[in-house]
Amino acid sequence: MKFLQEFINKWFWQPKIHQEGYNVVDTTVYSLIFVLAVFLVYKYFLKPKLKKKEICFDKTFMIALCGWVLSASGLRVLRDLNFYETYWLVSPGISFVIFIPCILTLFLSLKLGKKQYYKLWGLVGYAFAFFNILKLPLNNIPGFVWVISIISGWIILFSFLKRKFSKFLTSWNLGAIYAHLFDATATFVAMQFFGFRELHILPTFLINQFGPWIMFPLKLSVVPLVLYLIDKYSENENDKKYLKIIIIILGLATGSRDLLLLLSS
Repeated sequence: MKFLQEFINKWFWQPKIHQEGYNVVDTTVYSLIFVLAVFLVYKYFLKPKLKKKEICFDKTFMIALCGWVLSASGLRVLRDLNFYETYWLVSPGISFVIFIPCILTLFLSLKLGKKQYYKLWGLVGYAFAFFNILKLPLNNIPGFVWVISIISGWIILFSFLKRKFSKFLTSWNLGAIYAHLFDATATFVAMQFFGFRELHILPTFLINQFGPWIMFPLKLSVVPLVLYLIDKYSENENDKKYLKIIIIILGLATGSRDLLLLLSS
């Protein structure tokens, strides 16, 4: 028991207390928990709803879901700025803090709204996000403008590339690529111009070797490859869309958190 306490303290609690970033041990454990949660949610909750056609992975679903992603990002930044001190608002705790009301609200919305469930579900998510973001100070408008300008350039570029690679650059794939370019842009601007630091293991290693700009080729090499493999080997359309939703969430959550923290610093 003492060994277990020392192990948890060394690899999980102390890095959080001292804001040291992630390490190999906690990254591995959190990744396994995340993969398991993604599988269980889909198999035992979302997939039955999809079969009954109670929900549909479409544009309205994604728009509603984004409100909950922004809620998580807003809460995380409030924790970064010491509005709150609980470690439940640091990974992986914040995932449960948002996931539980998100799923419960979706379930309630399906009961009340039926085919238009996404309206109530999205409204609650965006209201929660607005409530959190409203508390944030607006101290760094130039940083915000930098991020928006660069990501706008990427969107313009891919709007031209879509004409040539229309078969691959579908709305879902573009959404995933944009989400991760958004994350890369926010990370690049924050570190290159405003002295922020990266917390995750692989990006930290690469940034230390090459600089913050490496986030762009990293995202542009990994994300399209993963999307290609999903399209090639996943036969069920809902399975494909669900995996792409997860990819979008991973990019959008970290990107919006970085942008809000940059804006507030």
